[in-house]
This record gives sequence, structure tokens and C-alpha cells, in this order.
Amino acid sequence: MKFLNHLDFNENEARKMKMYRTTTSYTPSPAAAGNIILDTGANIPKWWDGTAWRDFSYGTTGTMNWNIQSDGGSNIQVDQGDTLDIAGGTLITTATSGSATAPVVTINHNNVSRTNTTATKSFPYAGSADSLDIITSITTNAQGHITDVETTTMTNPSAGYSIAAVDTTTSPTGEASIALGVNANGVFTQVYDQVRMRDGTYVDATVINAGTIDFDLSAVDGTADTSDRFLTKDNKWAVPSYTSASSDTTYTLPVSSGAANTAIATLTPSSGTSSTLTFAGTANEIAITESTGNNGTITIGMPDDVIITGNLTVNGTTTTVNSNNVSIGDSIITLNSDETGTPSQNGGIEIERGTSTNRSLLWNENTDKWSTYDGSTYVPIIQDLYKSIATDNGTAVANSSTDTLTITGSGGISTSRSGDTITVTAAGSLGQQNLYATFIGDSGTTTANSATDTLDIEGGTGITTTASTDKVTIAVADGYQNSALDIFKTVAVSNTATDGTVTSQAVAAVADTATDTLNLRGLDASVSLQSSDGPEFVQFKSSVLCTVKTIDVSELNGEQFKAKITHGFGTQDVIVQLWGITTKEQVYANVWNYETNNNSVLIQFSAQPQEDIKCVIMAVNLDAGSSISYPTS
Repeated sequence: MKFLNHLDFNENEARKMKMYRTTTSYTPSPAAAGNIILDTGANIPKWWDGTAWRDFSYGTTGTMNWNIQSDGGSNIQVDQGDTLDIAGGTLITTATSGSATAPVVTINHNNVSRTNTTATKSFPYAGSADSLDIITSITTNAQGHITDVETTTMTNPSAGYSIAAVDTTTSPTGEASIALGVNANGVFTQVYDQVRMRDGTYVDATVINAGTIDFDLSAVDGTADTSDRFLTKDNKWAVPSYTSASSDTTYTLPVSSGAANTAIATLTPSSGTSSTLTFAGTANEIAITESTGNNGTITIGMPDDVIITGNLTVNGTTTTVNSNNVSIGDSIITLNSDETGTPSQNGGIEIERGTSTNRSLLWNENTDKWSTYDGSTYVPIIQDLYKSIATDNGTAVANSSTDTLTITGSGGISTSRSGDTITVTAAGSLGQQNLYATFIGDSGTTTANSATDTLDIEGGTGITTTASTDKVTIAVADGYQNSALDIFKTVAVSNTATDGTVTSQAVAAVADTATDTLNLRGLDASVSLQSSDGPEFVQFKSSVLCTVKTIDVSELNGEQFKAKITHGFGTQDVIVQLWGITTKEQVYANVWNYETNNNSVLIQFSAQPQEDIKCVIMAVNLDAGSSISYPTS
């Protein structure tokens, strides 16, 4: 049940009511301020300020208390007048700002400054008495604070190792080495291992300064040489030799004619031997044509007359043959060859007639007959003039298109044919018609014995008859119009369900005589019947007038949310019920009798409904009669 307008309790109490139990994830619609809920998450009531849910202490300056709970210790209740001190701790400071109506407390994490220093330490040579303390690890807590620093002392060894470039002065000479040796007190004294680089052909290895080995290319005699060198597979340097060509070779590819249905392409170098490629066609299958010369072309295609010695399969959807004469050796042509199930397409031949409508010879699947077709009408080629003819004695059936239907006369009947017309003629008195054979009246019967017999229709008491131009008129004589008229013969009364099906049927009333009277009456006071001898009719009046309309909420004015419904009942004594079209829930809104003519009502909502509203209006049409009293106890 929905109330789509404001409820005025007129200073009465709203008892035994509960607030809407939900969480603050619920957003009212429309989002105007004023909604109240019981926040099931915090288990306290809250109100909607138009943008957010607030507890009832929000923005107030009256008596209130807070319940303060922290990570440690017991809960503290802060009442009005108490001071809540928000103090900082280790590396935490607090600051207040704002105003008394909008206080702000800012909690800051203090910055801790640290100065990083750098130092450079050199060990001049091994053996010097010296050391250095270095940081090997730093430990921090979850907040990033340094809680521990671990250091290690490094001492200069008495002796060390170093790598140096060494010029070999002893046998073998002409070498340079990269040596690993002992460095004691800064002096390279002893070589433990070395990589020797020996002089060779075109190579001179020399230590030119401390730590650098220079490789020079030289001539065989040791003199400087700047010629290009390459390293051979046996690790020797050699000078390459070149043989320059006197000129480049160029090629052409001219096209020339060959024998019948052939063409030749010749690869011709500027020097050397030429090579040829011959393109040859086959008679009535492949045609070869060419345009000769250096920029010639060779065209491979099909000749105008093509002979296919094997089978030809065309897998496209359209095959066009532009031939005036078509000769086919097959005695039977199969159309619609892809049909595998029940046939549904007509098949045949269509003739192109230029500007006139085409004509077709088709097998009609609907009639199972060969027919001609002009684009709109099928005409069977062979027509059955008759399928089955039944006579007074026996039947005839057309079994084929060659059957003949013979129409033979006898007993005073003769037949004749002229063109497409068959004439059946009766001889003598048979050419006249008997208007009746036997006529039965309320009393007695009469029979026509010949074509000349006459049927006499006479009037009785209060009845007159008149014959004129093949017509007999039967009329009630003056003074007898109401003498013996049965208003009804049988009247049956049935009750039906809302869908119109009959649920029960009362005993039928039968008019046995012309003086019987049909009495109509209501079962109770909900129906009123009135009769009039003037126009001779019976009036029925039901107890309720009713109309149903649907209010399209998209048409409601954005400020008033009003809908006027004109019912035309002419009374203010109406009942209005409203229902949601989608939810099927009954809703409530303000309803007024809108105009003094008592023919309309005005319905107003406090906000736009979320669905269209079905409006049912009912009015008392027949007062069944009632009384009112005012008890004192």
C-alpha cells in the first residue's frame, strides 16, 4: 500500500509504528530531505538531509552525549558540557580549526628529518693498515620507522691481486701479456697467470703505456702498411685481391610469334646465350595470342569456338546462354534437379516476348496439371469438363480428358447443341411448372395434380389476403391487431460468470395463450425496473455507476502533480480507488470534487509517482434504502 500524498493526522497519535529498517546504502527517491530510517548497521535512527544520512545529534546544540571507544581502555561517555581532549602521541600532533558550529580536528603525523652523509675511502695498496665501517642492513617497523642499523668493518689486506699489461722482455720476445699478479705495498711483483698476445704476420703487439696493449698492422717486412686486411681461417692476416668486371650484363625479354596458336618469350643477355620459353595452346580449348616486341604481351584465353570433350559442371546460381540455336542430344531435360523433398516449386519453360507479357508452360504443383501462365493466372492445358455428375438415377465420372458427357432427353424432354450451347426443351405440358405439389394448412391438405391447378389463399377471422403481380399479401384486419398476438413463446433466464460462460439457468417461462403476461422484476434492491405504457418499454437501473481511467504520470505537471477525470455521473457521492499499474498495490492521494456540475474529480499527488496509476471511480446510482441513528453508548 502506497500513500502518494501527505498524511494529516489532525493532531492524532501514530501508534505502534516502526521506522524503515535498512542501511545507509539506501537512497530516497525523490532525494528531497526528510526521510527517516533505522540504520541497521549502527542500530540508531538517522534522517536524510537531501545528500547524506545524519544522526539526530547532527547540527544540534541541545543536550546530547557521546560514547567514546578507543583501541585500549574502557568506554567513556562525554556529556554536554564535558571537554573531549584529542591529544597526540609519539610523532602525532593534533590541531583544531573551524567554528563552534563546524569544528575541525586535524591529526598530523610528525615529519622526522634525517641527514645522510657520504664518505669516500681509498686503499692505496695492499698491506696498508686501514679499515672502513659499512652499513649492511636497516630494519624498519610497519610505520616505516627505523628500529635497527647493522654495520660491518672492512680491513685492507696485507697483500692483494691486480691485473696489468706486461711487455715481455725475455724469450720469446715480440709479445704483450695481460697478467694476474701480487701487488705488495703498491708494487706489482709476481705474475701468477697471464694471457699472451704474440706478434705475427702483419700484426705487431706492443705495450705502449701502463695497462694498454696496441695492435698494429704491418707489412711482411715490418714496415707500416695501411692496406685492407682480413683474418684467414688459420688465424693469419691477409690482403684481399679484387678482379673488377669491365661492364654489367643487361637482359631483355622480347615476345615473338611462333607456330599456330603459340607465342615465344626470349630472355636475351647483352652478352652470352639467349633462352626461350614457348607458350602453346590447344585447339578449341586454349587460345594463345601475342603482341610482339620488347614490351610485348602474351594473352592466354579461350577461343570463340570451344569444344569440351569431358563433362562441364557450373556451380553458380545463374547460367546465361546467348545462342539463337541450341542443340541438345539428351532426350529428357531435368528441371528443379536439386529438389529432394516434397515438391513446392512449379517447373517449366518461360518465353521472353519483349514488350509483351511473357508466357510460361508450367507444371502446376498446386493442381498437379500442365498449365499456361501469363504472370497472374494459371490455365490448365487439359480441362476436365466435369469430374462427377449425379442424376436422379446413377452418376457419371470423368476419368480422363477424352471422356465424353452425353446429355440425352426422354419422356418429353429433348436436347440440342449449337456451338458451345446445349438446349434442354420440355414438350407439351411439361414445359409448365407446378408451383406446388402438396400444400398443408392448419386443417387439411391440397395437392397439385396438374400444371393448371390453382392454389387459393384465403383469409380467416381478422385476416385478409391480396394477390397482385405474382405476390400474395396477408394482413390483419382492422380491429384485430392485438386480438391474438403472443408477445413471447418461451423466455429462459441464465446467470453467467465474468468471462460470459453460463453458470446456471432458471426454469423457462412459456406463453401458452395470447393473454399470458411476462413479469420482469429485480431479485433485490440493487436493480430497479420501470415500465411505461406510452412507448411500451421496460427500464432497468443498476445500483452502481463505474468508470476506469489510467493516469499517465509522464503527463503530470512538474509542480502540481494533478490529474482531472471527468466521469459524468452528476453526483459528488463517488468512491475513488487508485492502484499501481506495475506493482498492483493500492495507493492514496488527495481527491476533490473538482467542479460544481458534479461530473469530475481532481486527483493530486505530493510527488510524481514511480508508475502509471489506475483510477476506479464508482457512484451510487440506486439507493437501496437505509437509516442512520446516533447511539449514546
